[in-house]
Amino acid sequence: MHFHAPLHAEPEAPLRTTAPQLTAVLSELLGGPVADCDHIEVETYTWSVLPRPPADLAGGIAAELAWARDRLTGLGLKEETS
Repeated sequence: MHFHAPLHAEPEAPLRTTAPQLTAVLSELLGGPVADCDHIEVETYTWSVLPRPPADLAGGIAAELAWARDRLTGLGLKEETS
């Protein structure tokens, strides 16, 4: 079964996410001296299909983007600010 879940959220048992595998893939793609790709995407359009969508949609999306940012900066990538 394929189901979209926010990156930062742990579902209730017995469900689980592929976050550990995603973290490993990010490390392989972006964690070396030279990145193997130049961009990634974070899906933010599937929130409405969750069994219990968050009341604060913007906060949920911000938490998901923060999860991705934390994994990427943890690999040594630098955060750009404008």
